[in-house]
Amino acid sequence: MPLTPCKPLWPLRTVSTPSTPAGPSCGQLGETLTYTTGGSIDSEEEHAVEYRFDWGDGAYSDWPDSTSASHAWSSPGTYGVRAQARCAAETDIASSWSTTNAVTITAPTLAVRPDSMMFLGDDDTILPEDPTLLIGNDVLCSTLSWDAVADAPWVVLEQQVGTASWTEPAEIAVIVDSGALDYGTFETTITISSTTQGVLDSPQTVGVTFAYTSTLGTAFVPLVVRN
Repeated sequence: MPLTPCKPLWPLRTVSTPSTPAGPSCGQLGETLTYTTGGSIDSEEEHAVEYRFDWGDGAYSDWPDSTSASHAWSSPGTYGVRAQARCAAETDIASSWSTTNAVTITAPTLAVRPDSMMFLGDDDTILPEDPTLLIGNDVLCSTLSWDAVADAPWVVLEQQVGTASWTEPAEIAVIVDSGALDYGTFETTITISSTTQGVLDSPQTVGVTFAYTSTLGTAFVPLVVRN
């Protein structure tokens, strides 16, 4: 009986181990990350090889014609991404698994500074003159979306929606509008929240106090209290 090209008895058919998957070392929950492998050779060199990926969370990619595949993780943790190759013509002939590329998946964490703000004003001046609210993300390799709402009409936010990351926090101007107020002390809050998948420490509130007088005089108050 003649031997088929993909099943010689000797020498033993092999597929060499692919390279360690190349791709990001960190990401966030629900983010799709792409990895690439290659370098495998079927000992019958005229035969193509195809690849699959083990994502380290119990899931595997299909066997595509491509050397790349993408995945998103649903739980935080560190996962080992590895690759395997096989003969495209005789799919039971497969390589060993490659070494792993560790990827750390984190949940974005909402960070807001300061946690309280204090303003002093009269009919001509409101201090501090350029107060800002910083909205960020306390975790590397992740970005979160946020929205901010002032709970009183006399507090105006220059920006009410946006995104923030570890390296690019959002800086929001906070404006006090005393036009409809009588003299006195007023208190309210700004609420900042995020709907990004798995986000931690959301929502957060910032207390706002405004002391409105007929004249500022020489009185001193701590205008902005930071943690």
